[in-house]
Amino acid sequence: MARTKNRGYQQTLTPTYTARRWKMGGYIRLSREDLQKINRGLDDSNSVKNQRDILGDFHHNHIDEFESYTEYVDDGHTGTDTERESFQRLLGDVMNGKITCVVVKDLSRFARNYSDAGSLIDNLFVQMGVRFISLAEGVDSYLNPDSVNSIIVPITNVMNDQYCYQTSKKIRQVFDYKRRNGQLRGCIGTTGPTTESVAWEIVQNAVSAGSRDPRFSPVAVPELDSLEYSVDVLGRPEPISSPAELDVKRYGVIVSCGGRRGLLLPDLEGVDTVEQQIDIARQKGGIRSQEKYTLERFEVVRHT
Repeated sequence: MARTKNRGYQQTLTPTYTARRWKMGGYIRLSREDLQKINRGLDDSNSVKNQRDILGDFHHNHIDEFESYTEYVDDGHTGTDTERESFQRLLGDVMNGKITCVVVKDLSRFARNYSDAGSLIDNLFVQMGVRFISLAEGVDSYLNPDSVNSIIVPITNVMNDQYCYQTSKKIRQVFDYKRRNGQLRGCIGTTGPTTESVAWEIVQNAVSAGSRDPRFSPVAVPELDSLEYSVDVLGRPEPISSPAELDVKRYGVIVSCGGRRGLLLPDLEGVDTVEQQIDIARQKGGIRSQEKYTLERFEVVRHT
């Protein structure tokens, strides 16, 4: 006997997904130079109104992705100033979880040098799962993680570094003269291993010190023979509970607040007190004096 197929009702279930909704922080910065251009009628592309309209349109067009929108505005501040009031408030809200997505019109609004922008995007934001979007460059760390590491981010930030260099060229020429006559010319390091050996760590940091220290113009080839070189190999940092446990000649210091860290080596010319040492390290880490921070100390082996 032929069999008949079971023609009973069959239900097809379609899986449902809950899309993540972000707490958006829109950051706007207007420099004094931007303001002067606007007042002369030369260029209003970076005006607060224009940046606000662009970020507002983005939020409106992607409203389903966001549960809230908070605006942060620094008016009349250079991008090299990490103490910008609203910029620091934004970072504080990121650390507290109030903001989970930072959006800017372009990278130059966020920071004018590679060190600041790269450190915050690559280290703080990515590690904390905070989404970063720069509209002009098409950077989106969530939808396109490769865009953060793509060539456009370092190139754009290097261009912003060059912008800052050009606008303060005369001051830098004075700095360079002093540093060629026995003072610091560049110093960048790491507090822990990032490569497979100490040798490669030294090579990497030497290149960074000569070309990426945001305080100085890059070292030129003709300078190389006239410079003196030293390498400090850091010992393991140890937490301390009081500045009284520091000695500026013996110990270096690390000042930490959330994901921000500033480090200063021991036995540096012009750093004579523990208070000076902590204050310089704190400022290097973009940490305000009124913020609560922790201290670590370390010893170094100096090779000259």
